[in-house]
Amino acid sequence: MISRILYLPIETIARELDANLLIAHEALKRGYIIVLGEKREVQRYARELGGGVYIYKHWEALFPYRFGDERRKHFFYAGSHQEGVVYIDDTFFLRRGIEQNKTHLLDVYFARGKAQEALLKRAYPLLESVVEVTGSPSFDILRDQYRTIFQERCELLSRTWSPFILVNTNFTAGNKTPHEVEDVLVEREKSSVKNLGRSLTENEKSFFLGLATYKERLFQEYVAMVRALSVRFSDTNIIVRPHPSENHLNWRRELHGLKNVRVIYSGNVIDWILASKAVIHTGCTTGIEAWAVGKPVLRYNPLGKSSEYESELPNKFGRYFATIPELEVAIKNIGADNKSTDSFVMQGDFLKPYMDSVSGELATVRELDSIERRGDIGPKLVYEDIVRNYRTFVRSLRIIIKRLAYALFRHPSITRFLLGRHEAALRASRLQKFPYLSRRYISRMLRKFEMIDSMKPRGLRFVRIDVNTYIMTVTDTV
Repeated sequence: MISRILYLPIETIARELDANLLIAHEALKRGYIIVLGEKREVQRYARELGGGVYIYKHWEALFPYRFGDERRKHFFYAGSHQEGVVYIDDTFFLRRGIEQNKTHLLDVYFARGKAQEALLKRAYPLLESVVEVTGSPSFDILRDQYRTIFQERCELLSRTWSPFILVNTNFTAGNKTPHEVEDVLVEREKSSVKNLGRSLTENEKSFFLGLATYKERLFQEYVAMVRALSVRFSDTNIIVRPHPSENHLNWRRELHGLKNVRVIYSGNVIDWILASKAVIHTGCTTGIEAWAVGKPVLRYNPLGKSSEYESELPNKFGRYFATIPELEVAIKNIGADNKSTDSFVMQGDFLKPYMDSVSGELATVRELDSIERRGDIGPKLVYEDIVRNYRTFVRSLRIIIKRLAYALFRHPSITRFLLGRHEAALRASRLQKFPYLSRRYISRMLRKFEMIDSMKPRGLRFVRIDVNTYIMTVTDTV
């Protein structure tokens, strides 16, 4: 079978996998061969094949070849800023949302909404012909039509933990993982030189130091809040879900001994939101996601209703509380009044300029339509050949060894015994974003998408080409 290749690299499974599987589902309908998996493995495999469509973050270094490399001409590069809806302000977004003198060399840049499109074109006119508004596949899966994909996992969480309150955090700058040892200004300086071609200004240095201090204070405030809620609502579980880049071990240390509190980072956050009684957050995308699926959104921030260190948009959804007693009253009254849930229609109109796919055509469809409309999208290759040529004996042996290592490292007690407590903590923090990718999970999700689209089951072929990377294609209907 001769088909075009679509690469879907993933950095954080819990945040990106389901949306990428929806893209894969749509692309399989169009006859693509899909390469989906861990970002470095997918990048390495793309270099081996030498061409195809590559959808990922806009950073040049994350694509198979640099933009000016001669080998790049065989690829179609589609980039985006994955967190393009939630950012502190326009200046902060532009620091992370483009690379000076590079981003316009993408074949297309997917903007989440018209507000982002206008900002990009105004700040960087070279993007005029590259930027296209599509929305986000991550928001597609929140629509009613796809709600059933979460049903099984949601029911399992409900049976295990309900009733529970979900506390979702985003305090990375103040709660860093063990393997991130560099000073915040050292990290930001490297990023500025790489992406903007200049050093940090004094105002920027002051801002980033302030950001780290602010997030550290919020971390401590949320620890105090969770401790208080665990006593006030002793018959309700409290699930703390840290940001994937935070130090999860710090949360477990601070909340150790609270019988109804668990620090859990697993699965898609939507599963947890749907199974929860309510969601508590501040300045986090979760606020928008919880609103989108009709859950009560409670924003807790004792440091103030607004802040230069938080994104304004997600804080527009739900209700704000400045003190623990106010928050406790709101939790107690959930379901007893109408204040905990906001109007989806009213706030949907508000969100539309920032997330265009809140209504209308799916972002998944828009992205693939845009790619195909823009011309040459890489070579057509034979499925059997690209699998056979890559799966050498040495690579197959390496996959087996690494899979065994992954299986061991998923058990903290074994890792601590083999490597010691400190090294085990380092390994765990590195595996937070991408612990393991299951073929069974991929297959089940694709079957669910087929059922939702009222499709006949397709013959799907899967081959593992690396530890956490698969090639998949459609053979026929079954």
